[in-house]
Amino acid sequence: MALLVKEEINIVVRKDISSDKVESVWVELRNTKGQKTLVGIIYRPPNCSGEVGNGIKQEIRDACNKGISAIMGNFNLHIDWASQISHNAVEEEFLECIWDGFLDQYVEEPTGEHTILDWILCNEKGSLPIWLHETPWG
Repeated sequence: MALLVKEEINIVVRKDISSDKVESVWVELRNTKGQKTLVGIIYRPPNCSGEVGNGIKQEIRDACNKGISAIMGNFNLHIDWASQISHNAVEEEFLECIWDGFLDQYVEEPTGEHTILDWILCNEKGSLPIWLHETPWG
């Protein structure tokens, strides 16, 4: 897991949010006005154990409790974001975690086979630029 940040951007690595059970990286960014934003990159393996899933949800809760959070990654879940419908108990638990953190999901186009596996979540409307999905070259 890696997060590349331009040299001129001040970051603080937040190991207090990461757990050894989850593939994740957490940093705190500060804008020119001193406002802090937590940025997390998470990978949830397909068919991961309940322990890993619970660890991911705990990291998301911890980040949201600390303020503005932007969370990105491949969660390997097949949630219907347009209707916010889950297909099983694992997906339902992740939806509840996202709702509890007042997170919005910004990816609107499929990133996997007809489904959105990669998420960009944020709990502060207007703090993320709008990303456009482009068809890959080639």
